[in-house]
Amino acid sequence: MRSIAKRYTILLLFIVGCAAQQPQITLRPIEIKAPPPQAVNAFIAAKLAEMKGDRDEAIHALRFAIQHDTTSATLYGALARNLNARQRYSEAVEPAQRAVQIDPNDVENHWHLYRGLVTGNKDTILALQELQAIVKVKNISPLQAYVQMLQIYGARNQTALVLQTLDQIAALPHLETTQRMAAAQNFIKVKAPERAEAIYQSILEQEPNNIDVHLNLGDLQFARQDTTAAEKTFRAALLKNKNKVTQENARIWGQLVRVYRRQYQLDRLLAETSLDTSFTETMGQVFLDMAHDPAVKRDDKIEFYRHAETILDRLLEALPDREAYLATKAQLLLETERPADARNFFNLANAKNEKAKYWLGIAHTHMAEKNWEAAQHLLEELHTIAPATSEFYPQIVTDLAQIYLFGDDVPRAREIYQQAAAAVPDQPEYRYSLARTYLRDQEWDDAIKLLAPLQDEMENRPDVLFDLGHSYERAGQNDSAENVFLRLLSLFPDHAGANNYLGYMLAERGERLNEAIRYIQKAVQADPDNGAYLDSLGWIYYQKGEYREAMKWLIKAITIEEEALKQANPNNERQIAALHENLRVIHDHAGDAAQAIGDLRRARTHYERALEFAPNNQPIQDKLKKFIDAPSTSDAQ
Repeated sequence: MRSIAKRYTILLLFIVGCAAQQPQITLRPIEIKAPPPQAVNAFIAAKLAEMKGDRDEAIHALRFAIQHDTTSATLYGALARNLNARQRYSEAVEPAQRAVQIDPNDVENHWHLYRGLVTGNKDTILALQELQAIVKVKNISPLQAYVQMLQIYGARNQTALVLQTLDQIAALPHLETTQRMAAAQNFIKVKAPERAEAIYQSILEQEPNNIDVHLNLGDLQFARQDTTAAEKTFRAALLKNKNKVTQENARIWGQLVRVYRRQYQLDRLLAETSLDTSFTETMGQVFLDMAHDPAVKRDDKIEFYRHAETILDRLLEALPDREAYLATKAQLLLETERPADARNFFNLANAKNEKAKYWLGIAHTHMAEKNWEAAQHLLEELHTIAPATSEFYPQIVTDLAQIYLFGDDVPRAREIYQQAAAAVPDQPEYRYSLARTYLRDQEWDDAIKLLAPLQDEMENRPDVLFDLGHSYERAGQNDSAENVFLRLLSLFPDHAGANNYLGYMLAERGERLNEAIRYIQKAVQADPDNGAYLDSLGWIYYQKGEYREAMKWLIKAITIEEEALKQANPNNERQIAALHENLRVIHDHAGDAAQAIGDLRRARTHYERALEFAPNNQPIQDKLKKFIDAPSTSDAQ
């Protein structure tokens, strides 16, 4: 039967070969009984139709061929293949069975039958029999058949048979690493982690630098509470990179964080007779990096800092004169709000090797203690000697200028930024900081001169565009201000401050009020407890003539801003002044709204309250004159 089954294959190869060759050659005659010519012609037509993707025509031709030759496994197998391709799975079962009967060693026919049985007839019992037959065929890989068995056994929740099949897969010779790892993952799914561990161990014997296998094995060991074994596995994975953190092994370091968060494991590491300083040093830095991660919760940060400090103390015990350890400990102490101790360690590091970095750290310790004079003295010295190319120059400039600004010494802060802008002309940040000193002094024209050229250089910075728009508006250049705010919102549509500012500008002018209210509503939606935004919303309702709606939002704004004033630090003069200005404006608006609805007593009360925050405000004084004879009330609500 095998020779009969091969007739069509040989014939097809012969025809294709003859068509492909250019010169004519003479072939030796092959002593194979020729199939019926009608079957041959139909088979060739079917093959050509299949090659063109016309499966229906191929099926029709193959059925005709089988009528003239019922002994060919090739014809039956081809018919089953095309029926399956057309998703006529149940119809494919019969020809596939016939093909298997004629040639039981042809694996493809078994697969055609399996597909028809499992997909068409939903007969998993017979389908499993076909898979069992496939794995017994010699000289083929049974892996695909085993995988199909796993799916069937898994769907039936036949865990014992799943394990048996996984064992058969694991025992296959010449499996690739990815296939062995897949088998291990399946063992884990059916709660047989010990077999997965055995696979991972065997892989590492051949591939000791396979990071993924180390990670998976260590995870299993950690899951069964064997953190000592997990630690050993994870640390072995780092030898390839000599205990350095790389993109490849970053996950391993992350898992070691989990191990050493257990205090007894950290103690055991630090108690090693021969301390692995390379590994321990990196582990300490990893804990510090975790503490610096803004996504980490406060309690976790505290724990990470504590572990990092414990590691540093052990390293300093082993190597007390190591400058890098002293400097790292100093920075850690500064970050954990122990500036005096930090200063001692910065001084120790400086004694080993004097560096601007350490002097800057010492200045920061003084700043943390609000010892501005000492910090200023150090920073002024550093500013004198540090070249503009120094990596610490930007921090020195920023810190020194901020200290001057804290002391309201704006001219000296401005001078520092001017020098920096001149020294590093390609760094627009210095020019922006310089512009902000003019904003502080409300010197709008000077601020505009610096900010206008920056709107292209720093377009990705919404604060630059906002400050420019604000400066234009304060300078009375409303059209320019509006253009800048529109540009800002085209880049950052959800910028609450710009939405509020632009909406308020339009409201103040009584222009495009429907457009203005959309801007302000967007700002309020982003920050519903912002008193300034609520005031803008109330004021625009006032401009629209909806006075009672205006009062609702203005009273809410007053409540929020009055509470903010109660909570404010009385020593923060700038914050207090800003809150007074906000309340002056909101009470003034509330007075106008109350007057518009005829509540003259409430209007007078709001104007009086506004005048408390701005005693010399002439427009408010003029409004109050109209209420000389009107009774007052202490209830502004």
